[in-house]
Amino acid sequence: TNRHIALWLWLAIASTCVFGQAQRPAVAPAADKVAGAGAAKALQGGDAQAAERLYRQAMRLNPKRAEWPMGLGSALERQGRLDEAVAAYRKGGELAPGQSDAAESVVRALVAGGKLEDAETDVREYLKTWPDGASLRSLLLDTLRKQRKWEAARKELASGRSCSLLWTLAEEEDTAGATEE
Repeated sequence: TNRHIALWLWLAIASTCVFGQAQRPAVAPAADKVAGAGAAKALQGGDAQAAERLYRQAMRLNPKRAEWPMGLGSALERQGRLDEAVAAYRKGGELAPGQSDAAESVVRALVAGGKLEDAETDVREYLKTWPDGASLRSLLLDTLRKQRKWEAARKELASGRSCSLLWTLAEEEDTAGATEE
């Protein structure tokens, strides 16, 4: 009957609308990449505030991409907002746990902010995950050197895993006449 045909037609249209909406992405897939590219360009051009704004936009559009909080961390670090930068780098590390870039960025920002004990603690923790990470080992030595923890630095060097900063370490110890930890 006509009533049944009308009902089937209405159901077909309604299901197309409902299922069509569910399959449509809320945001164009490349929108976060456009914002991220603009942020990177702004950061390269020295406009850390514009980069921050665009990285935050990229994060809103695609919160699962580690690249955006890492870039945000760089923008915040350039503005001297080191605690916020550390938080952004940590977020990037959570999104890409297999990569040591975020760990290195966290430690560098902590060192830049003068939080040497925190940096040492973090880098030692990260070295449990990446025991052969040359950059992390170098950061550990640098952190120990800045804290004048000469004995700990010697132990690290004696482990055979670290060889960088050997001459700097010896030179500073000689010239500073520093005492052991």
